[in-house]
Amino acid sequence: MSSNSTVSLDPKLDRYRLNPYDPSIPAAVIFLALFGITALWHTWQCITRRTWFFLPLVVAAWLQAIGYVTRIVSAKNMTELMPYVISTFFILCSPALMAASIYIILGRIIVFVNGEHHSLVKVTRLTKTFVAGDVFSLLLQAGGGGLLSAARTNKSMADIGGYVIIGGLFIQIIFFGLFITTSFLFNQRIIREPTKLSTRMLDQPYGKYSWLTMLRVLYIASGFIMVRSIFRVVEYIQGRDGYLATHEVYFYCLDALMMVPAVYIFNFVHPAQVMPVRKGAASASEIALHHV
Repeated sequence: MSSNSTVSLDPKLDRYRLNPYDPSIPAAVIFLALFGITALWHTWQCITRRTWFFLPLVVAAWLQAIGYVTRIVSAKNMTELMPYVISTFFILCSPALMAASIYIILGRIIVFVNGEHHSLVKVTRLTKTFVAGDVFSLLLQAGGGGLLSAARTNKSMADIGGYVIIGGLFIQIIFFGLFITTSFLFNQRIIREPTKLSTRMLDQPYGKYSWLTMLRVLYIASGFIMVRSIFRVVEYIQGRDGYLATHEVYFYCLDALMMVPAVYIFNFVHPAQVMPVRKGAASASEIALHHV
């Protein structure tokens, strides 16, 4: 991975280069393969297990894969705008969709164990509240990405785009922090005062894994996404010429490498292996899941 930080003009073409370094094609190919595999795997799981509520994460995995395809194209065409914009936008925004899936799973877990009274936020509002914040964050990041596309001809507009993206990332971190707090408090309360169903589903899980295992998986995935989001905030605060933005190794270590386990972990511990996902289920809690 290259860390060239001062090159802004292609000496051969005398045109503005969109990347402040020479992107590593081998690294992009590796992560394309990693995200391509998990995207195909998640697609197969979603279709065969009918976990349509998990579609945001499936889409996020595909956006990551496409993002690295266009990153490779951009690396071979350093002055072409469209591949650069698509790569930047897809890789930047896809974690918001991953977060949306995590919010949805928490709501379903709470209903599944009849633990609504232990939730800090009313379950009927929990998923909608956090997803709404996530969508707002996504829209800001998308808008900022659009403004950044003007970087070639309008530096002030690109700076505004960076500030908009920072705002979107801060909102994502705030909502994610609130989500983690909500999850932790629910976890502590239901362990301290378990429901009959939560105890039964620990002793005899509905599927391969218990709801508590899935809750821990949410913590792990959330941790990876949080680290990545903090990195992105610092990167955009430093600016295009900042240390993080001009050294590709940090992008791969603190963004790409964070997202791989955040997606793959749900391949191995899938919601369908923890709780019911289809209509026509037997218990009241299973039927209620379809309203979350």
